[in-house]
Amino acid sequence: MIGMTKIPCIVMNASDQQSALFAIIENVQRENLDFFEEAVAIERLMTEYEGIRVYMENMFDVSPELLRKLSKRLEGTGFGVCLDVAHANLSKTPLDVWFKNLAPYIRHLHINDNDGMTDLHQPVGTGKINWTLYRSLTEKFKINSSVLVEVASLENAEASLQYMKEEGIYPFVNR
Repeated sequence: MIGMTKIPCIVMNASDQQSALFAIIENVQRENLDFFEEAVAIERLMTEYEGIRVYMENMFDVSPELLRKLSKRLEGTGFGVCLDVAHANLSKTPLDVWFKNLAPYIRHLHINDNDGMTDLHQPVGTGKINWTLYRSLTEKFKINSSVLVEVASLENAEASLQYMKEEGIYPFVNR
């Protein structure tokens, strides 16, 4: 009919519970939901399916306020925050304000560097992020989360890790 002899797909055998879970996830991603409608859907997902963890990242947030409110509402569930330090640096809201508001909810960190204007995914220590401040904030708020060094190449990842080790930047600290 359309001239194809093969159709690329993934075939899965899923239980009724798994199928319902996939349907909720797909609808949350596809529908034009506002922030709080999406939060309600996430809350339903975590309530109905024990053990699910959802970490929301600060993508275009100008301040930590919405993530803090959402985190407070979903406290005690599998919800948490993925704090992207480079995105926070682009927001013009000081990094200490992000940590002060979100520290109890941080479950994952994304780190890389930038020029304060563009999300460049530079190696840690090569841009304008104050990594000494980052180090002191992770210590002050006792951050104990997973970390993703979010750069574009293996070379940049190695450079980032070397810098982080030399400067004692979380997670390379002795507590």
